[in-house]
This record gives sequence, C-alpha cells and structure tokens, in this order.
Amino acid sequence: MVNSKFILSSALLLLATGLSSCTDSSKKKTEQQEVVEVVSEKIAPQYVGTYEGTLPCADCDGNKTTLVILSDGTYELKNDYIGKEHNSYTECGTYYMKDGVIELVTPSSGRKTYYKVLNESVALCDSVGTLNDGELADKYILKKK
Repeated sequence: MVNSKFILSSALLLLATGLSSCTDSSKKKTEQQEVVEVVSEKIAPQYVGTYEGTLPCADCDGNKTTLVILSDGTYELKNDYIGKEHNSYTECGTYYMKDGVIELVTPSSGRKTYYKVLNESVALCDSVGTLNDGELADKYILKKK
C-alpha cells in the first residue's frame, strides 16, 4: 500500500511538472526551487539576459526569436514566425550550462535545445556546441539586448 502511494505521488509530481508552463516561481514546490537554486549557482551572471534575432525558416519569412535567460535557472523562449497564420508560441523551462553550451529543457515535452555562448550573443547549435558553418551560419545567432 505504501509503495502504491509513493508511485502515485511520484506520477502526480511528474504530471504537474510536465503540465506546468510559464508560471510564477513562487508557485513551484520547494523541491523544484531547491533544484533550480543549485543549477543557478553554476550559471555565470554575464550569461543572464535577453537575446534576440531572426532565425531562418523553411516555410516562412523568418523566425523572430527572443530567448530570456534568468538568474534562477529558468528560461523563456518566444518564437514569432513571420508571414504565417497562428505564428507565435512561447515555451518556458530550465536550463543547464556545460562547456559554454546552454541546454534548454522544456518540461512539458522533454525537448532540448542548445545554444553556444559567444561574445555578447548565443548561437543555435547541436548538443556538443557544433555551430552551423554553412552559408547562413550568421543567421543562427541571437544578440544580447
């Protein structure tokens, strides 16, 4: 019986975490706040801030992107697809930094997105920090505001 309650409690906690969106950090559970505090200690203050740019888009005129890195270990990523109907969405989650690469984790889907830290900017990259080196390489950079 105790094992069933533990499993049910764990499942509910995972579900609540997965369904959460951009919410006030005061509404998070104490355990989640402790995890965020530990993560935020590893983030250098110079990386905190707002980054903006327009990324390439295969079926629109561009993806206006705003990435906000907060000091509490969370982020907000807003995408506006230029020239498309129903063109905007925002996701929030936590981030981690390793070897100059910021890993954004979206709790609701588990999706991960990576940005390499450059001088006063970040660039969309793969999980190990490899940057696009093609003709449009400079179009994958978000500049710090």
